[in-house]
Formats: sequence, structure tokens, C-alpha cells
Amino acid sequence: MNTVVNSVDPCAVCFGALEEKPNEEFPYSLLPAFIRRLLGNGPVLMLKPCNHKFHLKCINQWLNESPRCPLDRRLVISTDPPALLSINLQQMLIDSVESNRIKDVQELLSTGLTPEQPSRPDQRNPLTMAAVDGHWEIAVQLLGAGWTTDDKVALNNLGTMYHEGQVVERDWTMALLCYSKAADQGYAPAQNNLGWMFQEGRGVTQDYAEALSWWLKAANQGNAPAQCSVGRLYENGLGVERNYAEALSWFRKASDQGFAPAQYYLGYMCEKGLGVDQDHFEALSWYRKAADQGFTPAQKNLGRMYEEGLGVQQDFAMALSWYHKAADQGDLVVQYYLGWIYRMGGLGDRQDFTKALFWFRKAADRGYAAAQNDLGWMYNKGLGVQQDYTEALSWFHKAAAQGEASAQNSLGWMYEKGLGVKQDYTEALSWYLKAAAQGDFEAQISLSWMYMRGLGVKQDYEEGLSWWCKANAREAVRE
Repeated sequence: MNTVVNSVDPCAVCFGALEEKPNEEFPYSLLPAFIRRLLGNGPVLMLKPCNHKFHLKCINQWLNESPRCPLDRRLVISTDPPALLSINLQQMLIDSVESNRIKDVQELLSTGLTPEQPSRPDQRNPLTMAAVDGHWEIAVQLLGAGWTTDDKVALNNLGTMYHEGQVVERDWTMALLCYSKAADQGYAPAQNNLGWMFQEGRGVTQDYAEALSWWLKAANQGNAPAQCSVGRLYENGLGVERNYAEALSWFRKASDQGFAPAQYYLGYMCEKGLGVDQDHFEALSWYRKAADQGFTPAQKNLGRMYEEGLGVQQDFAMALSWYHKAADQGDLVVQYYLGWIYRMGGLGDRQDFTKALFWFRKAADRGYAAAQNDLGWMYNKGLGVQQDYTEALSWFHKAAAQGEASAQNSLGWMYEKGLGVKQDYTEALSWYLKAAAQGDFEAQISLSWMYMRGLGVKQDYEEGLSWWCKANAREAVRE
């Protein structure tokens, strides 16, 4: 409780001496009677819980600006006398949420502040504010303290918080609940998100028909993402009979709003002639619209169109430019392809092992098996980097563990020859078998050799010949 005392200590706000007579400048007469009885004639106020003393006028002015003690910055949690200090915990909470002051919100909630405490009619809902503004840490604190909201925008955003695992653990059930409450209010973005939940089976049984139902509700309100999603369902015949004309119609509606994914899909349908006459020039136009907005799949396809001269004069420089844009945004396939281009010296560019190594590593570090395999070969051969069999072996193992046949074959070779590891024919045979089972030509040839010579296995000419025939039969088919 804040108390009024007499003291001769200095005031920490104005640094003047604390007087024992009343401060005549302060309008005591305007205070309610019960406040005047609490104060008496004392000009000094002692704050709680810190017990620091200040001139009544000084601390009143201070607390109107900041609800914290000037000395130790502790929150003034008592509101005696409330009319004097103008401390309203609900309003302080609103201000803290609005300014995203996370620690202040924590401290206010620690005082026991609850949604049930009285508040002025003009005060806003703290949870609604936090959710609408994307202040996720504060939103989680408020949810834990019992705050709720019926605001459709806030509910949709809270659904996204749970959907994406922002601050909280990902929770499909909570995401579905929030989306549903907002969607039932007719909020198109929430209806669109609810459609995705049903399509992906997140927090609910996968149901394309239900997804279509929600997407149509949002699409008919002009929601471009939902329009695009409806188009995708018609394109692929999911939850509805396949209908390319209907798909094109929805893609166009979303594309006319500048929605990049829809522009990409419209370009794809034009390129492949789905529901429309094949038109590479038209496809290129739509790909470019989406690519200019930074949509990675469109950038990748635009690069391919320039590389192959589809709808435009073949231009390797432009192809590389678009491939680089897609790769810079993290497209694993394009990152790997750029590595391959620089390794082989393709698209009119010279061989550049340093650049190849850079792009292979980009994709390999994110778990792309083909890139891990090629990165292993770069270390194995010393291309763009010092030869290092141990490092090569490590990358081959990572790719092989994902079922990459070439890497499995490479591991067989490393164990057979004892490169970066102790020579082990049995281990070599094991990896060759894994790769050969996937039809890897080199592994089948190596297996033939291993069986004929009895390396890591009992010598068996018949088995060796069998693998030799399998390998050459596949090569004959390829030719």
C-alpha cells in the first residue's frame, strides 16, 4: 500500500529536500474526501513495494508518465490512492501491449491482473490488440492469464500462431479451433486457412470436399489465395471432378488480383496446354508476372524457358540470371542444378569448381541428397577444394542414408579401395547391393566383379554374370 509520511530526506525526482509542511501548489481540495483523509496534510508519499519517498506533486507527475519508481524502476503495484496517482492497471496493460513491452506485461500480470477486473468502456481488449499486431509472446501470456477474444482478425492470427508454431509449440487442434471461430464469422482469410487444414488433414481428417467448401466461401468474397486453391482442386480433380476450364477460370480470377501462385499455375497450364491451346509465349508472360514478384517456382520455370528457348529466343545468360534468383531464395533443386552447371561448364559458362562447390554445399547443408552426393565427389576428386577422402566419405554417407543410389555406389567404391576408411570388401558389397537394387549401372558392374573375384563374398561366376547381364540389359534399353 502507498502511504504518506513526513520526512526530511531529499526527493529523488526533483532532488529538493522533503518538507514537513504541505505542498501548497498541489490541489488537495480537488481530491475526493476519502483520499484527503488518507493523505492528511503530509506532502510526502512512500511507494510500495519499494518504500522510496518523494514529494507528492513530483511523484504524481512522474507516475503519470511512467508507472515505475524513479529509483529502482520497480512497478508500482498498489493503487492507493488511485485518483491521485492515476494508476489504472488495465490501461497500463493496454499501453504495454500497444508498445510491445513484454516485460511490463509480465510484471503487470504477476500482480494478479485478470480479465474480470473492472475496466473503462473505452478500453480495448489486450489479447485482440496483441494478436492483431502479431505480438505473439504477449498474446501467449494473455491467453495463459485467461484473456479471450471474439475478434475475427485476432482469432485468425492466433490460429496462424498455433499453425506455424510461433512462440508456442505447433498445435493443429488449437489452430483449427481459432480458424473455425473466425471462419464462422465470415472472415475470408480464416475460411481460406480452414480450407488448408482440411486439405492437409491438420487437426482434422483430410477432406478435399470440405476444403473446397471453405475455399469457395472465401473465393466468392474475392479472396485470391482461396480462388487459386479452388483452381488447384479442379486442376487435379481433388474433392471434385477434374475440370481444366473451371481451374483456368479460378486461376484467372486470382491472377487478375496479382496473386503470384495463380499466375504461375496459369502459366503452367498454358505451357502444357491444359484446358487451353498450348502457348509458350503466353506461359512465359504469366511466369514472368509471378517471377517479378519473387515467386520461386516461376523464376525456376522462367529460367528453363530461356534455357530451352520456349516462347522466347534461347538465352543462357537470362536463364542463369533467373536460376540465380530462385537459388538465392533457397530453391534446393535450382541450387543443385547451378552446382551441376558450374561443375560441367554448361549454359555457355566456363567450368568453375569453386562456384559448383558453393551451390552444392548450399543444397547439401539443407539435406538435398543429390547435392550431398556431388559434394562428396568434389572432395573425393579435389575439385575446387583440397582432396579429402574423409570428408567425401561423410557426404556420401549422408546421401546414401536417404537412398541416393549414386552415393551408395560411391560408398561401395570407397570401402572397396580403402579411401578414407579401412578397406572392407564386405561393407563395399553391402553398399553395392543397395545401389544395384535401384538399378545403378556402375554398382551392378562392380557387383559382377566382386562375385567373380570372390571379394567380400564367396566366389560365384554365375551370380557375377547375372549382375553383368542386368547392367548391360539396362544399357541396351537406354540406347
